[in-house]
Amino acid sequence: MKTKTSYSFHPLVFLLLSVGSVWAQRGPQDSWYLDREVQLPILTHMHKPLGFAIAPNGDIYVPQYELDNIAVWSSAGEFKFVFGKGGSGAGQFNEPLNCFIFQDELFVCEWRNHRIQVFDLNGTYLRKWGIYGSGEGQFRYPRSVYVHQPENSPAEVYV
Repeated sequence: MKTKTSYSFHPLVFLLLSVGSVWAQRGPQDSWYLDREVQLPILTHMHKPLGFAIAPNGDIYVPQYELDNIAVWSSAGEFKFVFGKGGSGAGQFNEPLNCFIFQDELFVCEWRNHRIQVFDLNGTYLRKWGIYGSGEGQFRYPRSVYVHQPENSPAEVYV
């Protein structure tokens, strides 16, 4: 024997749904970001940035994915310098994606070279690690790097 199930709404539920839709109307505060136009400066040394890191002194380090270098900007937005060039040698980049600053060292994550390179904050190469693979110390297209140091413990690098 088949039975029919019927549903009915309580009038109070219907009233709350109706009033709620009136309250949810767009207000003028919801579109303030559409009403403004901000003129941004042309940044000649900035091309498709995908990540950045801010140093203790306020300098901003920006990996340039397509230019294979790192651009450095002051906290006031003034271009300071750029370092690195395309390649797979020490201090060279092949699509750097992201970076992280830890204890005055810049850790740069490279997409195509499957490695992490470390520089001082002046752009001087210090060390690197990683090759293509899935084993210990190997990477497959790393996208980001993060360094953490728990209290009274050695630093840990997360890729």
